[in-house]
Amino acid sequence: MVGGLIIGVVTTLSAGYQGDLTFLGRDLAQVTPYAVMLLVLLVRPSGLFGTKEVARV
Repeated sequence: MVGGLIIGVVTTLSAGYQGDLTFLGRDLAQVTPYAVMLLVLLVRPSGLFGTKEVARV
């Protein structure tokens, strides 16, 4: 639920500011969900609320 909310807000904001960000090209709102998902996977590979695995030796 939180991920969908984040994607929705970022997509709406990027569509709203698309006129100011013309150097990024047209249809910026279609690309931003993928960029957000890629950024989340790079920063938090276990998910937004995931826990790290404990390695026991």
